[in-house]
Amino acid sequence: MTLDHYVDVYRQYTTFLKTPVGARPVIIASGGHDEDTSWTEGLVAKSGEDLGAVSFHYYTIPGEHWRNKGSAIGFGADQWMSTLAHTLRMEDFIRANTAIMDKYDPRRKVAFAVDELGYLVRSGNRPRARLPVSQNSLRDAVVAALNFNIFHQHAERVRMTNIAQMVNVLQAMILTGDRRCS
Repeated sequence: MTLDHYVDVYRQYTTFLKTPVGARPVIIASGGHDEDTSWTEGLVAKSGEDLGAVSFHYYTIPGEHWRNKGSAIGFGADQWMSTLAHTLRMEDFIRANTAIMDKYDPRRKVAFAVDELGYLVRSGNRPRARLPVSQNSLRDAVVAALNFNIFHQHAERVRMTNIAQMVNVLQAMILTGDRRCS
């Protein structure tokens, strides 16, 4: 949908959201996922007083294209370097978006919410269940640490971050199978 249509729908829903005094939830608008800040600019400029946060999604990939995601384990030095370079782009995305937000919201009332963060690799399948699975490795831990460091450096705007789909796929902090969880 276009930005103007999204903002109209957003404002309509925030108008109809009735809550008790002092119990208004933080309303998060759907934001961007790359270096284009025009969506963020339009949201912050046009959304009104109810805007609590602008969301942002970013998935680190080890390769250059979504089609060639690479393996969760058994990867070479080239994928290590590519992964780290892609992860560090998060800082540029945050700087660019928060600079736009500072222009319209200098008191920093509106948060920047990295509400879908992940590391995207090619998933395998569990043999019996045929469910996707992505084993964690040291590379995943380094990606997480780099992101945490970036988020802490920008905590005046980045007030929420969420890892996406942590069971079995992507980061796979929890692996399930049959009757076990590890």
